[in-house]
Amino acid sequence: MMTATVASASKIGLQKPLPPTANTIVYAAQGATIYSGSPIEADSTNTVDSSWEILLANDTVVGNGSLSPGDIKDISFPNEHTVIIRNLVGFSNTFTVDENTITLEPNDSYTDECLGTNGAPANNGCPFGIKGNVILEKVYKTGTPTIRETTDAKIKIFDKTIKNIPPANRYAETFNGTLGFVAECTANQVCGLTTGGDYYAIAEYTNPAGDKVYDFKQIKFDNNGSATAELLFINQYDSNGDFLESVGNQKQLFSSLQNQKSNASNTTSLWKLVETKINNGITDREIANMVKDIAKKNDISIPEWGIAGRLDSRTLSASVLSSLVF
Repeated sequence: MMTATVASASKIGLQKPLPPTANTIVYAAQGATIYSGSPIEADSTNTVDSSWEILLANDTVVGNGSLSPGDIKDISFPNEHTVIIRNLVGFSNTFTVDENTITLEPNDSYTDECLGTNGAPANNGCPFGIKGNVILEKVYKTGTPTIRETTDAKIKIFDKTIKNIPPANRYAETFNGTLGFVAECTANQVCGLTTGGDYYAIAEYTNPAGDKVYDFKQIKFDNNGSATAELLFINQYDSNGDFLESVGNQKQLFSSLQNQKSNASNTTSLWKLVETKINNGITDREIANMVKDIAKKNDISIPEWGIAGRLDSRTLSASVLSSLVF
């Protein structure tokens, strides 16, 4: 923390130590006491306003505002393109970042992910922005009403012109790859982008059993460069409220089951193995759950279900199948 009290009419700049690509400069007005560090603060006994600026490495000013008596702001730079400004006092404050004039109420914050590039506040100060709304639907087998709520998930954006939209049983494979990757976003928050395009989003959700499930949404930007991706996951629970299984959505479930069933024509398949051993009218969902369990116990990969392993479920020999642990 640095402190400066200026007695003359001149101003003094205190540079807050931050990454070399962006810095905050605080200017103390005549007779004012200011504290520069994290956060920056103007003493409550000051009688005049001081000021602050955000400068890029080339000394271009991309943000500025006043520091009135008692004002406290935390200005942080998570990376070279992003600034987060938090208002830590009990009164509102107005400032400018790039072309945007922002007013923060007490304890509010503003994030600009494209410093030095103009873009709407709704897009986190970027020309384009995507908000991935991740919804978890809890379905119970009893009379308990279905519950819909937001949930955490990892979201990745891909460029369709580089990586074509995958079938539902290849969402996991695409998500874990790098071809066409544009950005990784936080669920239920805006993700700012400098460029738009023919994009799609894939979300990865980890269910209560620790399994990874995936959902997909194509992106369509509006005239303001904003887009919303609604991503849905469904958890099913038994009559006791215990978790049973989770899927991205019914389309993904159907596609994944069909992919595994199609392999059943080959006598060396996990699906065929379970179907043959449990020949008592077992449902596809029950077969799928048993296949997942066997794969995890025996280090077998099923990419479309997000299960990693040493052995490929699509190339198992008869001898390997006969030796599996159930």
